[in-house]
Amino acid sequence: MVKVGIATRTLFQQSGIFTSVLDSASILLAFNPPKLVIRALKAYSNRITEANGIALITYTEGVADPALEEEIKELFDIHLHMDGSTLSVAGADGVNEAPYRITDQGMLIG
Repeated sequence: MVKVGIATRTLFQQSGIFTSVLDSASILLAFNPPKLVIRALKAYSNRITEANGIALITYTEGVADPALEEEIKELFDIHLHMDGSTLSVAGADGVNEAPYRITDQGMLIG
């Protein structure tokens, strides 16, 4: 986490705002103690937020215990869920849904 803190400060000084992506937390969830994963994700999110960044973390649902997955969701403000046909975006304003499909041109929503 020290390296993450130093790197986020450097990025913030250079650009003012940035996005950091952790793809995928599924490996962390599969091979580490649950409390350690929560602690690491919380520290990661806090460091990115302190540096005026946006943290995006992905994982595959069902890799971890459902209670642990709920605890992870509580760490973040916005949740995107893709089930193969519907994209759901849940945040403070409620839940919005739209159909999507993935093509050679990318992800098409609507």
